[in-house]
Amino acid sequence: MLQRGFGRQAVLGAVALALAGCASAASTPVTPASNAPRTTTGSVPTTIGPGGVQLDQTGADGRAEGVEAYLYPAPGGAGLLTRADAVRAADVAGGGGPVTAAVLARVTLPETVPPPGVAASGGEVRRRPAWVVETLLTPAQEHLAPCRPGTTCAPASATKAIAVIDARTGQTLASFQTN
Repeated sequence: MLQRGFGRQAVLGAVALALAGCASAASTPVTPASNAPRTTTGSVPTTIGPGGVQLDQTGADGRAEGVEAYLYPAPGGAGLLTRADAVRAADVAGGGGPVTAAVLARVTLPETVPPPGVAASGGEVRRRPAWVVETLLTPAQEHLAPCRPGTTCAPASATKAIAVIDARTGQTLASFQTN
């Protein structure tokens, strides 16, 4: 799953809000300051439109299991990692397989953003320039269930590793697997 440093404080803040009678605010999903992206996907896109992209973690059945990141277009600029540097950093973060996509974006990681009324602790990732790199972990021919001659096989699935790499520092901000 995701490797982030804000989870415990966000949970404690949500509990405090619920105890204070603000359960509706604590249970509202965190979305970016502006409108949430109009496009939703379980794979890293090759381009990001002006409305942004919601990157979901998907299960073996292809259904979304939760929002991992919001991606918005990011202009390139001096002082940012190159695609090649980001791919190397993602390999160190645990991808290791062939790169299937890498895109520079302004990234928000909703699990790092505190609920309303809770002060940020410095671990917040909101619209930060980052490379989002997707690598293939298993062959696409892998089946979800055993397949015997004369039976119907489950659809093929490929497990992908996605690493979010800070475009300025090369630090891994998050990494997760999805199908």
